[in-house]
Amino acid sequence: MNIYGRDVVEQYKGRELYERPPHLFAIADAAYKAMKRRNKDTCIVISGESGAGKTEASKYIMQYIAAITNPNQRAEVERVKNMLLKSNCVLEAFGNAKTNRNDNSSRFGKYMDINFDFKGDPIGGHINNYLLEKLLKGAPDALLRSLHIQKDPTAYNYIKGGGQIKGNLTFGVDGDTTLIESTKLLSVIRELLSATEENVQKALLYRTVSTGRDAMYERMFCWIVGRINDIIEVKNYDARVHGKNTVIGVLDIYGFEIFQNNSSNPVLKGMWPEGKLSITEVTKRPLTAATLFKTSMISLVENLACKEPYYVRCIKPNDVKSPLLFEQERCRHQVGYLGLLENVRVRRAGFAYRQTYPRFLQRYKMISEFTWPNHDLPSDTEAVKRLLQGCGFDHDAAYGKTKVFIRTPRTLFSLEEQRVEMVQRIVLFLQKVWRGTIARMRYRRMRAALVILRAYRRYKVRSYVREVNRRFKNIRSMKDHGRHVKWPTPPKVLRKFEEALRSIYNRWWAWTLIKGLSPEEALQVRAKVASLEALKGQRVDLGLQRAWEGNYLKRDSPDAASSFTLVSSELQRKDKFMRILFSGNVRKINRFHKAEDRAVLITDRHLYKMDPLKQYKPMKSIPLYNVTGVSVSPGKDQLVVFHTKDSRDLVVCLQGLVPANESRIGELVGTLLSHFKR
Repeated sequence: MNIYGRDVVEQYKGRELYERPPHLFAIADAAYKAMKRRNKDTCIVISGESGAGKTEASKYIMQYIAAITNPNQRAEVERVKNMLLKSNCVLEAFGNAKTNRNDNSSRFGKYMDINFDFKGDPIGGHINNYLLEKLLKGAPDALLRSLHIQKDPTAYNYIKGGGQIKGNLTFGVDGDTTLIESTKLLSVIRELLSATEENVQKALLYRTVSTGRDAMYERMFCWIVGRINDIIEVKNYDARVHGKNTVIGVLDIYGFEIFQNNSSNPVLKGMWPEGKLSITEVTKRPLTAATLFKTSMISLVENLACKEPYYVRCIKPNDVKSPLLFEQERCRHQVGYLGLLENVRVRRAGFAYRQTYPRFLQRYKMISEFTWPNHDLPSDTEAVKRLLQGCGFDHDAAYGKTKVFIRTPRTLFSLEEQRVEMVQRIVLFLQKVWRGTIARMRYRRMRAALVILRAYRRYKVRSYVREVNRRFKNIRSMKDHGRHVKWPTPPKVLRKFEEALRSIYNRWWAWTLIKGLSPEEALQVRAKVASLEALKGQRVDLGLQRAWEGNYLKRDSPDAASSFTLVSSELQRKDKFMRILFSGNVRKINRFHKAEDRAVLITDRHLYKMDPLKQYKPMKSIPLYNVTGVSVSPGKDQLVVFHTKDSRDLVVCLQGLVPANESRIGELVGTLLSHFKR
């Protein structure tokens, strides 16, 4: 039957005891929930006679705890769980034996502590072994009761061969020392037994005390348990950092069929409260087997007494190891001596759960408005009564002098459910308050940082402004008006301000230079600046070092100057222009790809193309508002293209009568830009 599979685990996970049929998983889940809810150590005591299934029950309980923990699949937790589960195999191999009642009988008592962190995930464990049975080899039925790890030496042929050759050995005497004379045969025996020659000689020449095997077996078993504990124990755990470390203990005591009177299980069930004082007082006598047994039991009882117990009673159905035979009389006898009838009587009498008033109130006070967060009633007893009355459970409770008694488990589980619901609300409330506190603290820190930052920025700004004022204080009296003064490094917040301040200074410096110029000189300076802004880096020579005359037709052709003057005066009367911006001789390529000398006159209204051979007769007139742009070549050819709206561009080259090495491209472009900017 699949009664321990994964689907059964899901059926019992998170359920109360009364919600599902009785099962090992129900006990394990109850112990686990009690540990998480109350933050208290718990233990599961598994009792019963040999062959009843105590060891298997402990393994299923551990498997269930491993299955319901570590929902986030953390690697370290998975490693700990695997080691806890696999440790059973090693202990069974060295501590279990085949007996007349059980083929896999535990010959030692095992108590395992499973440590959990504050989230309920296993982080380690510890194993204590009790009452290890050592008299296996001396028992009359040694073959049946041999340990699993031990083998029959006669089953191995090479060992038989070593025994046969051993009969051929010859021994000699040297004074008080016995010697082996057949050294070759000794080497053969050593190879057959896979042992060292020294160990073989010791085995053949020296006597061995047979009773020493028991102590050796006990030391070996305790060493194995110690090695397992070294691996699975909790390491580097700090309760102040990781939270409280809680424990679930699982106790598996082996059956006591080797004793004529089996009194150990009743003693364990009764927790053996008396007897410790007499043991501690006896200090002179050597410890006997009975004393060691009793001391081991008392140590176990002390460990269990500090934990909240849960019990698993295992019943053996028959003595013939049959899965289909159920002997009622034998089972009735086990039910009687395991104390199950007494438990039923207590349950029927009612009020099985009891708790002191302060502890009960501390756990459930949040589910009543009269007790949360603190009550103002005369005593804790009155507060507990008011709490149960408010929940409607007053009829199911009895009040003693120091404790409150609950009749049915349903009432207790209902209180737990209400508590879980209220705890979630309280946690949300605490989270809200704490997050608000953190947000306010963070806001205050941000405000403080902002105030400090503003003060620091003001300090840096004032320092920068004072330094600028200090360096540029007397620039009016300087010859270059402060051009040689090095600007201080501004803070990051004033970089844009520093750029604007430099621009203001440059404009002021330029104004100081041109304020004493005539209007014509000022126009020429503005034109040069415009040309530099437009063509800087595009052409090598812009003609900035010479004076810009603008009207070059009068200067370049003195003989024809009178004719040009007459034509320009006539055009001024006709087109009403105010002044001449630029004029000069150019060379134009006609549609027959022949070069022709022409002249260009640019006024504030029109662009004229003239024929210098016909006394500067106008050949073409283009209004300036139709000119959309000017393109120039980067070379020394001084090629100029006037773009127009009708796409009938004028392409000329400022050559011909132009003096050598004199570039007028910069002047032409700067003059036009300066005019259009006005």
